[in-house]
Amino acid sequence: ARLDAIERIGAAANENAAAFVLVAGDLFDHFAPSDRTALEAVARMAKYGATKWFVIPGNHDPHRADGVWDRLQARGLPDNVRPLLAPEPCIAAPGAVILPAPLLRKSETRDLTEWWDAAPSESGAVRIGLAHGAISGFS
Repeated sequence: ARLDAIERIGAAANENAAAFVLVAGDLFDHFAPSDRTALEAVARMAKYGATKWFVIPGNHDPHRADGVWDRLQARGLPDNVRPLLAPEPCIAAPGAVILPAPLLRKSETRDLTEWWDAAPSESGAVRIGLAHGAISGFS
């Protein structure tokens, strides 16, 4: 289902000439999926090379030392796939900046978006917050 979703999103991005796609975490179900699982997802995104994919880690695939994100970066990622692993502004396109709030562990108690208000960006730029969110209960 994950791979099919990537294909559908990539096709829609191409059809609509989208400059980029934002993935708000949980691209994977685990912080250390097999290399095959991780590389297949990246290969599907790479097929849509005209669209840049910006991905943050979520609670199921947080950025941990030697986890999936480090392994993928060590192998080399296609130019159109960029994980945002640190809370720092990222220029997505001229006049558009992404403010990512990547998860570094499965559960977070602090507000990972609090830095956004003070984050620098070009005057007049569109500021796009990219966060995964949290559930405090399932009652």
